[in-house]
Amino acid sequence: TDGGINVCLSVEGYKPNYENSLSRSLATGEYVGIDVTKNNYPVIAYFDSANKIIRLARANDKNPKSNHYNGGKDGKVAAKNWTIQRVITDSSDRNYTTANGNYINLQIDSEGYVHIVFVNGRGELVYVKSTNTSDDGNTAYTFGKSVVIAENSPMNVSMTVRGETPYIGYLSSLGSYDGLNTAFWDGTLDLDNNGTEEGGWETMSAPLIHTVANNRACVEA
Repeated sequence: TDGGINVCLSVEGYKPNYENSLSRSLATGEYVGIDVTKNNYPVIAYFDSANKIIRLARANDKNPKSNHYNGGKDGKVAAKNWTIQRVITDSSDRNYTTANGNYINLQIDSEGYVHIVFVNGRGELVYVKSTNTSDDGNTAYTFGKSVVIAENSPMNVSMTVRGETPYIGYLSSLGSYDGLNTAFWDGTLDLDNNGTEEGGWETMSAPLIHTVANNRACVEA
């Protein structure tokens, strides 16, 4: 839900629209990321565990809910308000398929671009960003190459966006004093010292006086 609005992907056997040669999945992951566009159309990212891919569902209605007391008629309309697409469509991307899509988060920034983060089957924290916007759900999102931000099986991932900048919080090294971490995009970084600020990811551990337990990490910017 978002702001008290019910969000429904499939109702009473009706199916949404599919792109990228997709079809109904037999199994999805435990985690889901959801946000709304600047025009309040919901967008959802989730892991298709049957096909080992990250999927995105976008709605072309601000409130694509169904009415279960109307003989299922509105259920068909609600399902057709959704379109399902792949997130990573480049077969050369090392996360084109992934054994896991744990802790998936989705945020839409102030310009309408979609940011997605998840932990893949290699225990890497993966980030991917759309290269276009789709404020009303009628246009498919395209995404750039996925980027590995951290390794060693991060957990309990959280993401927020301030303006256009993503900030990610996550846990590692449970039982240690440096197991609470944050990552953020710094557009001023000159990684190869050639005088051009191409930008890059900064990561750091929070200085703690207590050891990290297996609790949810939250980040706000």
